[in-house]
This record gives sequence, structure tokens and C-alpha cells, in this order.
Amino acid sequence: MRTSHPPQAVCEAFKQAIDDGRTHYENDAGAPRLRELIAERESAARGVNFHPYNHLVVTNGGTNGIYSISRAVLDPGDEVLLPEPIWIPFIEITRLLNCTPVFVPTQHESHYLPSVADLEARVTPRTKMVVVVSPGNPTGAVYDKEKLEEIQEFCLRHGLWLLHDEAYKDIVFGSREQHSFVGHAPNVIGVRTLSKSHAMTGFRVGWVISSNEDLIDRVRLNVAYNVMCASTPGQVAAVAALEKAADYLDEIVDEYGKRMRYAAGRLQEIGFDLHMPTGSFYLFPRHSHPDDIAPRLLEEARVAVVDGRRFGPSGVGHFRISCSVDMPVLEAGLDRISQWWNGEVAAGRVPAHTR
Repeated sequence: MRTSHPPQAVCEAFKQAIDDGRTHYENDAGAPRLRELIAERESAARGVNFHPYNHLVVTNGGTNGIYSISRAVLDPGDEVLLPEPIWIPFIEITRLLNCTPVFVPTQHESHYLPSVADLEARVTPRTKMVVVVSPGNPTGAVYDKEKLEEIQEFCLRHGLWLLHDEAYKDIVFGSREQHSFVGHAPNVIGVRTLSKSHAMTGFRVGWVISSNEDLIDRVRLNVAYNVMCASTPGQVAAVAALEKAADYLDEIVDEYGKRMRYAAGRLQEIGFDLHMPTGSFYLFPRHSHPDDIAPRLLEEARVAVVDGRRFGPSGVGHFRISCSVDMPVLEAGLDRISQWWNGEVAAGRVPAHTR
């Protein structure tokens, strides 16, 4: 299965929108039909009655949603608690807004889940928001209900916003379920996207959702005066994704699970240490090489991975590998990593086995 390609219905809807001349501005909060579909879907999934006009805004992808939320709730000098390793834009958007990212370390041994004690140790009068990325990028960690309850109680205790990045919410494995307080408390904000669930990264369609109507209006203003609106043909394609491509999600989650298990086994055979993620499509192996191996893998083995330190201090000694590529590409990449690593072992630069 080609998970790198969107569902056929999505592509056809996008092309038809162009042929039909639907290439002009849309409503700054999103196309009415798309908002209605999102509200129906989110209400059913979360047990909350979301209004399509008061509780959500369609954004130019998930990153635009994150930026718009941050602009809406942060002031220069504020601090944001970031359990890390964390997706890089959270770090840089915080800095871009003249705010301070405060790293909350997590460990491989605790499956990259933060402790409330570590959050408490870093909260100050300037703290404004806590970010949760679950399922996680780059770690694949999925926060269970108890962990999210602890973090939400912490936020309420200190009067903080809780931003939950749910880009991979639909991509969880086995009996695992991604819990969320989005819609159940006015301090909680959710960010969703079709980029990962329907391979629509280039279509740039996502949404921000919350029961806090005042916040949603501020997010809408930030979208309107930053990007004006999400792409009109992209929103037509998003409607097709939600109406006509329900089976696609089930198929790709099953396929991602197979690839993750395969890649995890290969990486462990090579000698890397990792835990099997329960969500997303990333693996975050730990290594003992003295170098930053990502640039060397790119230059010497022609394999693109992401250096773990890009995701925060806790990512040192790790790298991220994506299993979203099609299986032949994944197999070839792992073959090259294996050959390169064995060469490093033979040269005496790393131990024969690091697990």
C-alpha cells in the first residue's frame, strides 16, 4: 500500500475544485461544509457538542494552527513548558514570539512521558502554557488518561493553557487509545490535521478546536491576518477525505503498524536501543556513537534521518526515523544504516552491540 499518496477521492476532489473554478478566497474560519463535517466528527469522538462556527477554525495545516494559538495566548516574555524531545516548531515558534521555551526532560526508561514533579520544578509566574504532543513526534509516546489528568490538574492549579497537538491522534496501535481533554475544559486547545491521517501534507488543511469561544475567535483573527484562509481546493479535498475516505485510515494504520514492527526489529538487530511506540509512525532509536550520526548517515550512507538533539536536550544520542515511506524505501534505508553501522563497529568507533 502506498501510504505516501492521498486517497484517490481526495486527489479527484482537488482537481475538480480547480476545474470548477473554486480557486478564490474561502471564509477565514473555513469552508462551511468542512466545518460542519469536522464538528460532527469531533462531537461524536469526544462526547462534546462542538458548534461548527463557535468552537473550531480551519487552518493552513497544523503548524499554522499552532502558530495562531501561540499568538493568541502568549505575550513577549512568557514561558512555555515543553516536555521534550518535542516537535521542533514548538521550540522555534515560542522563540519567534519572543517567549521562552522551558524544556521539561523525559527519558527513554519512562517512555518519554513527563512527570508532574518535573513540571512543578519549572513553573514560574511567567509560565503561560504547557504543550502535549501525543501521539508523540519524535518519540511515538501516547499519553494515557491518568497522565493527561495529572497534567490538566497541574495546569488548572497554576492557571495555564494546555495545548494538545493531536496530529497523530488517529494513528495508534493495538488496543491503545489517545485520550484528550479537548472540549471538556476551557483552558484546553486541540490542533488537528489531515496531513498524517490522509497523507495530505502538501494540501495544508488542519483545524484548531476548543470549547473556549473567545479563544477560537482570537485564533480566527490570527489566521485571517496571517494567511487569510486555508487553500480553497485543499478544503474541498478535505471534505472528500472526511466523507469518502473512511476506509483509508484503517488501512494505513494497519500498514504503519506493520512497518513500525519491522523497522523496530531491524534496528534492534543492528544494535540500537528503542521502545516500541504505541502511536505515530516514528521510531526514536538511542545510540552510543560519539558523533551526531544523522549528518554522517546522510553523507556516507545516503539515508535521511533527523538528529535527536533537534528535538531538545533529551534527544541527544538519538535519531528519528520515519516509517511513513513506502516499504521498499524503508527496507533499503535500513539496509544502508546496517551497513554503515557495521562499518563503524569494525573500525572500533562504537561497541559491537549497544542494547
